[in-house]
Amino acid sequence: MKELGIEATTKSIADHYQGLIDGLVIDELDAADAASVGVPVLVTRTMMRNIADRERLAADVVSFAAALTSRKGAHPAGATM
Repeated sequence: MKELGIEATTKSIADHYQGLIDGLVIDELDAADAASVGVPVLVTRTMMRNIADRERLAADVVSFAAALTSRKGAHPAGATM
């Protein structure tokens, strides 16, 4: 974000990608910013120190993406009709 001259805050990142994103994943440390984003937010631990952290974060993000997809009535990438 620095290269684009954009402040690296939850809100500025969400604003920058407005219209391109359906949701945003943020760390628990930034939970207070969730209400100001303007898109659905998943607040979770994003720091990955071991394989269990990686697996938990991946599962959280996949569940969040699935919820966003069903909410929009959209079809997952690669799905055919």
